[in-house]
Amino acid sequence: MNSTLDNYLTNYTSLLSVSNDELSHLEIEGYVKLSRNEAFWKKHNIDINKFVTLAEDLIIQENKKDSIRNDQNTYKPEKGANRVSNLIGKNLDFKKFVAIPDILYLVNNVLRDNFRISSIDIREPLPNNGGQGLHLDWNQRKNITDKYLQCSAFIYLDDVNENNGPLRLIPKSHTEMFNVKSTSMYKEKRTKEDDEIISKYDTNKSIKITANRGDIVLLNMCVFHGGTTNISGHRRRTIFINFRSSKVRQQLNQFKYIKKENHKYFSEIEKKILNLYNPSLKEVIKRFLYDNRKNQIIVSLNRFLSLFRS
Repeated sequence: MNSTLDNYLTNYTSLLSVSNDELSHLEIEGYVKLSRNEAFWKKHNIDINKFVTLAEDLIIQENKKDSIRNDQNTYKPEKGANRVSNLIGKNLDFKKFVAIPDILYLVNNVLRDNFRISSIDIREPLPNNGGQGLHLDWNQRKNITDKYLQCSAFIYLDDVNENNGPLRLIPKSHTEMFNVKSTSMYKEKRTKEDDEIISKYDTNKSIKITANRGDIVLLNMCVFHGGTTNISGHRRRTIFINFRSSKVRQQLNQFKYIKKENHKYFSEIEKKILNLYNPSLKEVIKRFLYDNRKNQIIVSLNRFLSLFRS
């Protein structure tokens, strides 16, 4: 995909507005906030206020269901938050966020490999809810020199302050906390030593990310982060787009869950980023192993295969 991405970014240089300082901040600190106003979004033919309405419509529809889930039953509901998955499958307008040059350029600089969108969702912490323990959204790297496998973009549909559930994170933890291997948000799933380190960093070094509507945060998913409690009760709707290396499984099979008759509306770069192609045998096997990961035979097989992985 790199050649396709390079050609795309070259053709749309006029829309690329990432500064050297922003690029450096993402590399060193593990995250960067891009302050982007309505004029920026209009250049990309996006009315950010319209998407506030579209997001709210989807939240209302989702809350009418008996439970929030994704179509593959791999999604676990989060208590205390509005969640909507499979945004493009539910409303094709959200495809406009797939190929924003600033986002793709920065993600490419983190992952440095072929990548694709793993999922594109909405999350909003409800009043007096939303707090999470610090965690990683992906496994810790085995070696400090290993490539990163996931990077995410948070696009804010509401102003975010310290009281309505902002993202908190530990700057530079993608390198400084590399030795922490048990990375769950749940205390009981960490080793005692790792829990003590995470708690100490959370107390002394965590920061909250405030933002204006339309701002974007890029986060290396080897940075320890977590949601905070929405103590004010004010709205904090966020589109978050997870990008993963093509070497690992997509969370949502976009080819399957975006209607086939709509595939013709996607550009070459959008199809590449979403992986809107018939899955290869390797992809089918990855999906099968994941969907049956609790089967004891599969568990034993994965343990055996892990002996041969670096």
